[in-house]
Amino acid sequence: MDSIDRLRGDAQRGLDELDTATSALDDAVAQAKDAQGGLVGTARIDAALAGVESTTARLSARLDAQEELVGQAGELIGGIGKQLQGADQVLASFDADLGDIESTLRTARTDILALTQDANNDKTLTTVRGLDTVAVSSFLAAPAQVDSHSVFPVEHYGSGMSSLFTNLALWIGAFMLLIIYRSEVDGARTVRQAYTARYLFLGIMAVAQALIVSVGNLAFGVETVSPAAYVATAALIALAYLSIIFFLVSTFGHIGRVIAVVLAFIQIPGASGLYPIEMTPSFFRELYPWLPVSYGISMMRETVGGFYSLHYWRDLAALAGMALLAFIAGVILRRRLAHVNTMVNEELAAGGLITNEEIHAQGSRYKLADLLVVLQDRTAFTEGLGGRWRGVRGHYAQVVTITIATGFLLIVAFGVIAHFDAGNKSLYFGLSLLVTLVALGVILTLEYVKQSLARAEDLARLPENELRRHLRAESLPEGDTHA
Repeated sequence: MDSIDRLRGDAQRGLDELDTATSALDDAVAQAKDAQGGLVGTARIDAALAGVESTTARLSARLDAQEELVGQAGELIGGIGKQLQGADQVLASFDADLGDIESTLRTARTDILALTQDANNDKTLTTVRGLDTVAVSSFLAAPAQVDSHSVFPVEHYGSGMSSLFTNLALWIGAFMLLIIYRSEVDGARTVRQAYTARYLFLGIMAVAQALIVSVGNLAFGVETVSPAAYVATAALIALAYLSIIFFLVSTFGHIGRVIAVVLAFIQIPGASGLYPIEMTPSFFRELYPWLPVSYGISMMRETVGGFYSLHYWRDLAALAGMALLAFIAGVILRRRLAHVNTMVNEELAAGGLITNEEIHAQGSRYKLADLLVVLQDRTAFTEGLGGRWRGVRGHYAQVVTITIATGFLLIVAFGVIAHFDAGNKSLYFGLSLLVTLVALGVILTLEYVKQSLARAEDLARLPENELRRHLRAESLPEGDTHA
């Protein structure tokens, strides 16, 4: 409405100016007639016409502005109409609410009248004043009571967590045995004898460690349903872990020690020692069935909280199967991968920084197939060496450098991503360990290929009597090194 008032005022002022200009034009025409066509009259007419033109331009601009104001006023009126419609709906809703309130008040009035009538008939209502307000409020605050019955009760948090730390202690204890004692045996006739004898010796130490840890836990107050089963379980777990770690160290040497350390880190979050496996990332849920500590922790928990169905025996069978498989693999692969250990130890001896031990019971330094080929056709064997792994021999240093750099960059990238994705830190930690293992495997494979080619070149230059001696050594059953 204010805009319309301003529009009316501006239009009136424009009309007044137009009237003034018209009057000035009339005066100029009259003066022109009096001057009988003189130049003075003409000048006045021109000035009057100029004034009319200026006034007309201002009027046009004002009319344009007023047209815009009229449009805005129309929009304002339309908005007012919508608000009135909304107000009408609100009033209708409020009217409905008032109707509901009225109905509720009528119901309440009826109830109050009924209570008043009942109170007049008997004295029941007066007993309300004697209620126990504390009891009533407590019931209203907790109307339902939950009765908990612990099936496998563990009173102390430390007893519940002892299974994890006991298994870690047994794993690290078995690892330390292979750090302190040599895995090689001097003077053994066969690989099986050497492997079994060293394992039995270290097994006595592992059982002693298990007794110290388990009996110490009992002395500290760790709860158990059967102390004897607890101690026996610790001893069985120690022997199983020793079998697995002894296989890694005896077969792969220092590389096996690195793998054992990496497995220790992976099994802390991946063996459900801290949290249920269902609460861990999918990476560890996939690894869980393949980790030996998973079954060790489960067995220890059975002896702490109570035995349930056949779970203890299933876990024992799985762990014993892993240990037996590792023992058999150690006996078979120990001799076949002796060249790998020899190669690693030779490199360590050349560096002069890390301790190493001489590899025994390895038979010949050369492969049986290569020995037979050289004895049959030395020239063809020598010519065939030129095409073996030509790319690896020509770019060995570059491939190793790329492998190390790629592994390092991936580990750094996982660390940066884990900083921003804190919920999956354990996943990136596991991936970093996996990258480390893959990089070590690639480097070890490249070095083994390099050393194998070097040994094959040496083999091609050996005299025939030396070739036959190595052939007999390689053909001895069970790696008989003294025949």
